[in-house]
Amino acid sequence: MTIVKSIFIYLLAIVGIIFFTIGLFFLIGFTQEAIFVPDDYLLWIFKYPYSRFIFVYEFLLVFLLLYYLNKRLLNIKPKDNKSSRRKKKLVASFLLIFLLTATYTMIISVAIVKDDRIINYSPLHPMGKQYSFEEIINIDTGVYGKKLYLPFTHSKGDFFYVIELKDGTKLDLNEVGDPGDKEDYRFVLAELDKRWVNMGIPKQTSLDNFHYVQKNLDSMYSNKIKEILMNK
Repeated sequence: MTIVKSIFIYLLAIVGIIFFTIGLFFLIGFTQEAIFVPDDYLLWIFKYPYSRFIFVYEFLLVFLLLYYLNKRLLNIKPKDNKSSRRKKKLVASFLLIFLLTATYTMIISVAIVKDDRIINYSPLHPMGKQYSFEEIINIDTGVYGKKLYLPFTHSKGDFFYVIELKDGTKLDLNEVGDPGDKEDYRFVLAELDKRWVNMGIPKQTSLDNFHYVQKNLDSMYSNKIKEILMNK
């Protein structure tokens, strides 16, 4: 295989991997909505960090691609013996179990906020664990600043709104799923924030780094975030 041909195949495969990742993300979102999201939901949360598991597929596919191209370029012939076949089956089985587990975890990592309660789904609670608003014990909200973050975690200027429930569960309500034709989630969150603050739920908030939000968002949305941050 020539170097030019290898580069062409590599670039074509990278484009395919990107489209595969995007398609998988939408498929998982569609599956979540079909199984877990009721018509009367206010917010639908694709929980962090499980929402980032999708990049595991991307890294794995890129690794397999590089492994394949490296073998073709160096003209390495695969071993064909009993021991080699056993190892390949073992690796394939491990990858299959790992990917199925990751897929299941992503699909079920959903939280739903309704008008009077929160439903949190997880591998340990596939039927959902329900909490009343009175079981929210703390709110922590703000904007991530200029510092080093791990890839695919947070970025400078990202808004966060983390609620802590009585059992220690934390949910970032900024990690929303597809709102469809519903009102933008920031407007919904602002109304919920008013209710929760009026209920006396402790809230830590800061306008630090808010200028990053103003640079990245339309004023209609940045003003709503500012309203949330200023509400105490």
